[in-house]
Amino acid sequence: MPTIHCDPGTAPPRVLVVEDAETWRTILLRQLRQVVPAGSITTCGDVAKGLDLLISASWALLVCDLALDGGQQTGTRGGLEPDNEGAQLIAEAVGQGIPVIIVTSTADVHQVRAYLRTEGVVDLFLKTRFIREEFHSAVLRAVGPAPADDGAALQYFRDRIRVLEDECRQDACAVGWCSALLVAIETARKDPSLACVKVRSVLEDLLSRVYAHAKGTSAKSSDRLVDMLSGLGTLPITMPRELDGLMHHIRLAGNRGAHLSSVEFFDLGLSLLAAERAIRWYAECVRSGPVEHDLLPAAEPGGGVA
Repeated sequence: MPTIHCDPGTAPPRVLVVEDAETWRTILLRQLRQVVPAGSITTCGDVAKGLDLLISASWALLVCDLALDGGQQTGTRGGLEPDNEGAQLIAEAVGQGIPVIIVTSTADVHQVRAYLRTEGVVDLFLKTRFIREEFHSAVLRAVGPAPADDGAALQYFRDRIRVLEDECRQDACAVGWCSALLVAIETARKDPSLACVKVRSVLEDLLSRVYAHAKGTSAKSSDRLVDMLSGLGTLPITMPRELDGLMHHIRLAGNRGAHLSSVEFFDLGLSLLAAERAIRWYAECVRSGPVEHDLLPAAEPGGGVA
């Protein structure tokens, strides 16, 4: 699983998840594991325990719902609404300088806008419109390498890809894709947009190989990447559902780079992590046959999670 870079001897960023719906606790845990070490994530299901944890330990990020069980109305703090139990957690985190990501079912536009204007709230996601790659990007913005530390971050990605290259040394295709990603990382120093285009090219070649393996024929050279991604569901292969969203992120970031649009460093970072995951999937699952995966609930049209 892709993780945030930590220097030797440095503890990974700790993330606290407070969500009273078990299904959503599972979803958030699985998504967080894409970008932070699993052992650094703590989950709980009520406000009282969440407050105890928040106060008793040091955290790099709080991910929480607004409507939670076990809250006590203690008034407002920092201008937050007092009628949602989750507001107590958010206010405490904001007071401690801990970044917050809100995942909620609320459809109150005024409340959503109020939270998004709150200093310390990184982003807010509606459960009915939960976009995995956007959530990953928000987590990276909150706890990932700072933009000023791009050099260290690029070294982190370089090290990860070299490890993957060594693990896949018996697979010429995987080794070639790793080499291409290393070239993309070097390109990123001067042109992050071009680097995203190069990562997209790796994904295009990888999917062509997936089609060749599953159907005995390559995808048509005229096929667009979006068409190849859409057609994966017709192939006799097993794919973790979250990987679909990650590969679409590579496509979108590469498209922006190809059209000379501004590409943020976090877009490139998530593309590299997604490409690493895709190569591992190809090497471990596609080439080796189907295996069991923990799949997320089916996504609703538009990217929502049921």
